[in-house]
Amino acid sequence: MRVYNFHCRRIAAPIDVVGPVIDTLGSDEDRLWPWEHFEPMQLDFRLGIGANGGHGPVRYTTVEYIPGRLAVFEFNAKRGILKNFKGRHWFEAISIDAETTELRHMLYADIRGLMWWAWWIVVETLHDATVEAALAKAELSTTGKLRSPFALTRRQKFWKSISGERGVYDKLGKQAPWSI
Repeated sequence: MRVYNFHCRRIAAPIDVVGPVIDTLGSDEDRLWPWEHFEPMQLDFRLGIGANGGHGPVRYTTVEYIPGRLAVFEFNAKRGILKNFKGRHWFEAISIDAETTELRHMLYADIRGLMWWAWWIVVETLHDATVEAALAKAELSTTGKLRSPFALTRRQKFWKSISGERGVYDKLGKQAPWSI
């Protein structure tokens, strides 16, 4: 089965302001990945082609990188249920006009075996929550305000509590400002 998943957020800031949040992925200064609520993205070196890492049990390698515009990751789990998840995911900044940028996250994958059931029941729900949180965090970090805050659905709250993902508070015990 092939899976396609797309999320985007229009941010009221030029691409030269929004695009650089992509460059912080996996770093100590990450302004995109919502590590406050979910497993942090970790890379073995600064974002660039060949950087290996992932978040939680999800493993991938950076296969394409255009600073301030695009970071493409290819899934590469060697064992476990995630070895049946083959494809890519990426963040991309697209200029809409001089003062508006669309930040996108796309995923496509071929899924086999039990991974299909895991995607359908749990993984897609947590993935969607993670990406929507990331886009909200990027908007706040680039504009200082949110057009619409991120909020978990009941289903996302349920699976997040079961999965052991981080709670609603950051490492310092403060609620992330980009969520409700």
